Amino acid sequence: MEVNKNKNQKNKIIGIASLKEALSALKIADLQDIRKKLQIKNISSMKKAELIQSLAEAIPVLFRNIISQFDERRLFLIKNITSVA
Repeated sequence: MEVNKNKNQKNKIIGIASLKEALSALKIADLQDIRKKLQIKNISSMKKAELIQSLAEAIPVLFRNIISQFDERRLFLIKNITSVA
């Protein structure tokens, strides 16, 4: 994993292989913000490694639930955004 620290840009993480790896690159305050925004309860007192594991397990489930509510147009858009050229 490589972090690009250009002064004119926010830190960009390049070459992430997994959600867990991406979460590991964040500060605990950022992880707690993600937890709060996703309304994940009962994990606020966890250590960083435990929080990363819990988020890595919860995010795909939450994402599937959100995606299942999309209409065909939104699904097409997500598919195009995520496909590699």
